[in-house]
Amino acid sequence: MKTLKYTGLKLAITVFSVTIFFNSFCQVGRKPASPTVNRNTSTQNSITAYQNEIENIPGPTQFIVIGKAEYSPVCKEFVDHKNQIGITTRFIDLESILQHYTGDDPSKVKQAIAYAFINKGLRYVMLVGDASLFPVRHRYVSSGNEFGRPKESTNDWWYDGVYIATDHYYASLFHHNFNTRPAYSMKDYDDWDENKNFKYAEEVWNWNSDPKLTPPAYNPDNVDGFPDLVVARLPIHDANDLKIYLDKVIKYDNGQMLPQTKQGLCLVAGGTYPGSTQLCEEMLNFHSIKDRVGDDNLLKFGFNFTDGLPSGWDNGSFASIRNGIIHSWSLIYLGHGYRGGWDISDNKQGFNENEINIYTGKLSLPVVFNIGCEIGQFKPVVPVERYLNNHNTLTWYYQFTHDVIWKGSGDNMNPNMNDPMKNLPTKIEAPGPYDISDQKDRTFAYPWLFQKDEAGGIAFFGETLVCENYHGKDLVERVLNAYYNGRSRNSTLLGDIWLQGQRQYWEDFKSSTDVFHNARIYLTIMSFFGDPTLKLPSQTSGVHK
Repeated sequence: MKTLKYTGLKLAITVFSVTIFFNSFCQVGRKPASPTVNRNTSTQNSITAYQNEIENIPGPTQFIVIGKAEYSPVCKEFVDHKNQIGITTRFIDLESILQHYTGDDPSKVKQAIAYAFINKGLRYVMLVGDASLFPVRHRYVSSGNEFGRPKESTNDWWYDGVYIATDHYYASLFHHNFNTRPAYSMKDYDDWDENKNFKYAEEVWNWNSDPKLTPPAYNPDNVDGFPDLVVARLPIHDANDLKIYLDKVIKYDNGQMLPQTKQGLCLVAGGTYPGSTQLCEEMLNFHSIKDRVGDDNLLKFGFNFTDGLPSGWDNGSFASIRNGIIHSWSLIYLGHGYRGGWDISDNKQGFNENEINIYTGKLSLPVVFNIGCEIGQFKPVVPVERYLNNHNTLTWYYQFTHDVIWKGSGDNMNPNMNDPMKNLPTKIEAPGPYDISDQKDRTFAYPWLFQKDEAGGIAFFGETLVCENYHGKDLVERVLNAYYNGRSRNSTLLGDIWLQGQRQYWEDFKSSTDVFHNARIYLTIMSFFGDPTLKLPSQTSGVHK
């Protein structure tokens, strides 16, 4: 049995009747991972001869789609479509990058992106594949033991730190000089590991608010986190997923998906998260976004509020969300969440994959912004559950009590309380860049993006770990501001408002001492899934241009 209790920045998980407190990087609602190992063991020996496609693409090329070579034919119509609407686009075989660059697979991909940014005018990147198909970089957060964190203060005492997947690694390319704004070269390239210890973009969990351990003060890899371009992941698991999504994008770009109704915003607030409606109102009041939307185009639904809703909010049902998104270009959820859904209910049914699966027929295909814990998690936080280490070996750490920890490896995957680890605290085995191969729906983005019959959503944003919701609110309101108050209101790409919002967040919070809110940290937490060149509707007429 597992029970979830939100206690500030902690989760309480009951396993085998033993209550264990993890820190805020843990997750809930997860499926047991199969011991199937990953089928991606990309090495120089396993790759046939590929041309260096990045160097051979013409300049300027604004948009590159990177995926395994087998997906190139599936993407041809999509690439042709993007070129026809004026976005210079190329598909790049992932295998060609892995053959022609050095380092581990995430480093090779980042080097290729940086080369195209410098030499080809690159602005948008779409990574094709879930974490079992396309490599992932993990950033490292120390648990604080080396800085004197008392063993008795936490159940995290037994390991050195956690590893958290992030695609922001591929978007923040350089050590930036903000005084001179130079034209960047590979001499400025930042691999996020300046101290060369294979722990990337390091942070320490500042349990006692030590000024020396805040994100601005403790930054041994000298990462600034400023986004140079737009990177989004399309977490497909096979060619069928890919075809479903790309067909939807082409129709969306062409204005075929009920474009005359795409004027509004639909907000959903979860009543189990204190202050959720207030945070939503703060977001709408940011730079008068609410006035730009207009009352006639604004829908606000509250779920599971025990003390009633503020004026202007309606009691929601799942049917009201389905109807609301027909009239809205974006759906925004703020509340508690988990990797598989939102913490709201209707007639005792949860809002999860099963609810999304009944969204059939031509809908508005909203851009879905999720402000809630772990809703955008696409690869498990290590060491919370089973994962593949750098040697592609299945690995699992299991905590029975504060002092009893078990480790499994390979075929030994049955937790045994009578065979605990003896040398603690321990250094966690670092995760490899790929996920277990049969875990195809790790993220709530999956059911939204890959619904057949032109259903579900068209893009998805969500957080990879547990944190308070004001962090996400502050980023999403800046993205909305870029859309409603930006310079180009009649021809806007989703990636453009995302990048503008990220950069404004970076400018506003680059010096924050909060372990989550600091820009170099939080921009690694909120992830973008979908097409970064998605052509958003005009605000003035509701019709694509």
